[in-house]
Amino acid sequence: MSTGFVAALGTDRSSLLGSCAIFQQRHILLTAAHCIPDDTALELVAVLPGDVGARRIREVVLHPAADLAVAFLEPQDPEPLAPQVFTDVDSTLTEGGDFYAFGYPVEGTGKPVGRFFKGHFQRYFEYEDSSGRNYFAGELSIPAPGGLSGGPVSAAHSPNRLAAIVTANVESYVIVDSVSEVDDDGKQYREESRRVISYGIAAMLTGHGPWIRSVIDTEVAAGDGGGFPLRREVPLPS
Repeated sequence: MSTGFVAALGTDRSSLLGSCAIFQQRHILLTAAHCIPDDTALELVAVLPGDVGARRIREVVLHPAADLAVAFLEPQDPEPLAPQVFTDVDSTLTEGGDFYAFGYPVEGTGKPVGRFFKGHFQRYFEYEDSSGRNYFAGELSIPAPGGLSGGPVSAAHSPNRLAAIVTANVESYVIVDSVSEVDDDGKQYREESRRVISYGIAAMLTGHGPWIRSVIDTEVAAGDGGGFPLRREVPLPS
């Protein structure tokens, strides 16, 4: 109940951009920066469990290096499901440690459906994505389908704290069979059978707690009230 999704409002329908984690208060979200489009003509909303309808995102703060973003919604009073939040950042790193993840994978054109995932961290490493973002990441033992990006990852031993945010899916392959043959002209050729393996990538929040706190502490108003979220970047704390 502490996970929702981010969408862009169009002229005729909403477009799912990714999942999000509700952090400490119901109007504060953590998601992946790439889930926030550059097009400022789009109005962004979040859909959270327990809410009646979507809520406008009034401000987005992007991390200067990692694929992370903090989004602020219009608060409600009373706040539905107020206790249903991730309470803090979990900086524990355990090789092979079990995790839980939740998000809204993209499936056709129907209403997004939240799904629970579980697996283990295969390794931790410095990851660079196609946009040039470089950050400390965890490799997941499960694929990350489209729409799961931005969703929360928590250690199984501490499900109420946030360990990581899903950011990407990568594919590799293994050769399961290989045959070399020579044709009638004496030319040698090789045939291989490959099995594709997909791994999810998550931005670990280890070390990002001070930045997240500084963003929350310096929250600003949404601007001129024109209906579009104010995008800003907050540097790393010195």
